[in-house]
Amino acid sequence: MAADPHAAMLQTALALQQQGNLKEARRKYESIIAREPRHFNALQLCGVVALQQEAYRDAVKLIRRALALRGNDAPALTNLGIAHQKLGQDAEALACFDKAIAAKADFASAHHNRGNVLRSLNRLAEARASLAQALVLQPENHLVHGNLAAVLADLGHQEEALAALDRALALQPHYATALFRKGEILRELKRPQESLQALDAALRLSPDDPEFLDSRGKTLLELERFEEALLSHKRAIELAPEKAEFYNSCGVAFFTAKRMEAAISFFEEAIALKPDFVDAHLNCARFYLHLAWYEKALNHAAKALRLAPDLKEALLCKASIHLADHQSEAALALLTPLVLREPEDASLHTIIAGAQANLGQRDAARASWDRALSLTLIGDGQAARLREICHAVNTVNLLPSVYRSEAELADTRADLLQSLTQAAEALADLGPSSQEARDVLQTLAFNTSGFFIAYQQENDLAPMRLLSSCIAQMLKITEPPAREAARKPGPIRIGIASEKLYKHNGARWALPWLAHLPPDYAFFTYAFHGIQDDVAAQFAQLGTHRRLSFDAANHEKTIATLRDDDLDFLMLPDIGMTPSSRILSLHRLAPVQFTAWGHPVTSGSPAMDFYLSSDLMEPTDGAAHYSEKLIRLPNLALYIEPDATLPPKQDFPLPEGRVLYGCLQSLFKYLPRYDDMLPRIAAAVPQALFVFIEGMSPFMTDTLRQRLEKSFAKADLAASNHVIFLPRMNGAAFDALTRRMDVLIDSLGWSGGNTTLGAIEAGIPLITCPGAFMRGRHSSAMFTMMDLPSAIADSQAAMVEKLIELGQRPAARTEMRQAMLARKEALYEDKSLIAAFDAFLKANFAKA
Repeated sequence: MAADPHAAMLQTALALQQQGNLKEARRKYESIIAREPRHFNALQLCGVVALQQEAYRDAVKLIRRALALRGNDAPALTNLGIAHQKLGQDAEALACFDKAIAAKADFASAHHNRGNVLRSLNRLAEARASLAQALVLQPENHLVHGNLAAVLADLGHQEEALAALDRALALQPHYATALFRKGEILRELKRPQESLQALDAALRLSPDDPEFLDSRGKTLLELERFEEALLSHKRAIELAPEKAEFYNSCGVAFFTAKRMEAAISFFEEAIALKPDFVDAHLNCARFYLHLAWYEKALNHAAKALRLAPDLKEALLCKASIHLADHQSEAALALLTPLVLREPEDASLHTIIAGAQANLGQRDAARASWDRALSLTLIGDGQAARLREICHAVNTVNLLPSVYRSEAELADTRADLLQSLTQAAEALADLGPSSQEARDVLQTLAFNTSGFFIAYQQENDLAPMRLLSSCIAQMLKITEPPAREAARKPGPIRIGIASEKLYKHNGARWALPWLAHLPPDYAFFTYAFHGIQDDVAAQFAQLGTHRRLSFDAANHEKTIATLRDDDLDFLMLPDIGMTPSSRILSLHRLAPVQFTAWGHPVTSGSPAMDFYLSSDLMEPTDGAAHYSEKLIRLPNLALYIEPDATLPPKQDFPLPEGRVLYGCLQSLFKYLPRYDDMLPRIAAAVPQALFVFIEGMSPFMTDTLRQRLEKSFAKADLAASNHVIFLPRMNGAAFDALTRRMDVLIDSLGWSGGNTTLGAIEAGIPLITCPGAFMRGRHSSAMFTMMDLPSAIADSQAAMVEKLIELGQRPAARTEMRQAMLARKEALYEDKSLIAAFDAFLKANFAKA
């Protein structure tokens, strides 16, 4: 064979390539190719240089020319496969590696790279086999061990993956990528401190690797070292400003730290860089869901689903938005096919059960919940007892929001009391539980508020005590003394905690209670939400403000935060409105803990000391309705400031020439026992039109409509001529609708609060009748304070007569309107309330 005339130049080029002088090496290879276009080695090696220069298309062209000369060369075929893979051409790459192995079965590099491309194609079992074969041929190759670890992690075999990484690092201690992968897996295994150690070691070897920095930020976030996490993410962005994934990670860090404006800016930047970035769209959707901006949340969830129609996370995100926006039917439409696809996912059955309960599908909800329990408690020795307990407690969550009849209400009440009694007794006898059982009980506890119990309009002392006992036992709440050491020096420390510290009826009334106290207090506000409005901002400005999470994953940290603040008083304004308020009420976090009328019913918790109520609203036997000690604050126990703001005028589909009776309360306030009032009024006032607002679900509206149809039919009247349901609306529209009414009918048993105040402010005639409990006496207390007894009826029959008179006589409406407007100032700025509240705090601080 004749000597290669280009051998010397080839050796020079190869030496330059090995020294890293790729530009000069390629120039020399190209010089050889120009002289000898069919020079296999020059073509092949020039292609490898192109690979190293990331000129992948050039590499493909050059190596193909080499293979045209020597088609079965395993190294050349492998290098061509690598070039195709770099171009994202995985199928072409796989074909090259298969040809290389066919040409040379023991060529380890081909097996290695074949495993890598199979991983890209998500053919993980085959990838594992190829990498295992590469290790048989090259057992000391640290790169193969590292890539096998990546496949094992993808398969969910994290411990095996860690072992493979340890073997790689034993062979090459300076293998930074192996340390990085180890950090990723350890974080996934919830071992963040070890994860951080591995990532720090990787960064010592490669301090400016943005992927390593991004991963470190995620681990620091797990450790709640927020500022360090943010610095790490920002540094990653500085090094790779074009990488959308790093902006998304930074947004997650800001979101977790409750720094909302910064979070959304990074999510939006990620989408600007990569419009088809599904994770960023989902994070935007979750962000807007957190703020209750449902339209924007749905927009991003829909974009995510257009990009990934079958993605479970996207389907669940959109379903969660629908559920939060009281669109349970839309949520079920998404969840039903998903659970058919993944029938063994217990969490899906649990979510579906909640949606079905919202729609009044109680039997279906029970079946879905039972399926979730069956999947979760497989093999648990106490499974049968646990299922009985869960079904009994879940009776609370399956209470109808609107009752079809008084008989249904009575049966439901009896079943509730019996179920809670049985659950409390069974929980007391329950032995040590498995982790799965504890998880089931915790999940149920964090989905149980007891909200609808109070709307049965009975004395709720017994069921609330039973419910509190059940939840405390389910979560194993056994509290140490709130303060074992001396208190911190300084002013009286008072905290208020709620999911509703914004413009919401549950807590906004508490803002002036705190804001008008004398400067003897240090305030701590704990907001378990991300909603931002003017009331939320005012709560935050009171003092030390913390945005925290209170859910199954984070509640223990949140409780520890409250304890560390060493409060003298803890105020929970709305116990029973949310699961978080119910659970928090069972913990002893301050020497003195109290609640008030954000949800006007007793908590039933032995950890709550006082219920602060209104002297005018409480009946004479009010103390018998509370597990807490009842404190009767003066008058309404409200500090009301005048509001001259007029809502913008709006058009409503209401006919002209009718007497509009506003029945504008939530539908669950209307019990069947009062249905006959409306046809009695309509019989005397033929022009009467009773205006309702639709319920949170179609079930609620349909149930009340059917009840009213029966009631009107008994009076030989058609409900369709006298009853209209308007769609749900925002606050401004509600205020405008209130002002369109001729007369407002207060809901019996659970009267209006803010609705009545709005009517008084606008001078809209309203008739009320005080109920047996504080929650049925809000309106009558207001009119008593205004010295307007004509607005208060002493019986249901008298209430009907007053409403008929107002409907028949426009002059009577004008007279009442004028009286309300003339006397409304009696409600404003009640300084006696603030003085009494201040005195209560200081008297109990002295005793603590």
